[in-house]
Amino acid sequence: MKTKTLLAAALVGALATITATSMAQSQSHYDDLANLPFVAGYIAKGNVPTLLAESFFERSVQTTCGRFLLSTCMA
Repeated sequence: MKTKTLLAAALVGALATITATSMAQSQSHYDDLANLPFVAGYIAKGNVPTLLAESFFERSVQTTCGRFLLSTCMA
């Protein structure tokens, strides 16, 4: 019993470490996006592909989550 508890605690600790590390890395990605420069109130032409790629990614995540939720509710 003690071994199972110790193993469970180690697993939870490992998952917490992995999650915290990935969250810190993703935070810097969004910081980079937030700090993109604007020229005369508009996005610089060089940054348009970066923001379009991010927009397409976010939309695909939303669509995938919606489909998962819908298929779960309909089952």
